[in-house]
Amino acid sequence: MKALVIAGTVQGFSTSPLMLLIMVMTNNPAVMGKRGNGRAIIILGWIATTTIFVASLDLIASYFVDGPVIDSRKIHHSNREKWHSTFK
Repeated sequence: MKALVIAGTVQGFSTSPLMLLIMVMTNNPAVMGKRGNGRAIIILGWIATTTIFVASLDLIASYFVDGPVIDSRKIHHSNREKWHSTFK
């Protein structure tokens, strides 16, 4: 389970620089020629890229402010108790 969390975190952090690179390349007429992005795709692409960068920075900030994530066994146990108490 820890490996999946670590893999997801690494993927999340690597997505923002890759999206930045893709946006710069696909908006460059010297690279794309006539097949460059349209106005709507440029706007949506930059919104998505900015959102992912902000989410990555927020994850880093939350680690230093709130500390590491709680142990997943405690989360699972508390959710199980809530589930069972709902149907009693």
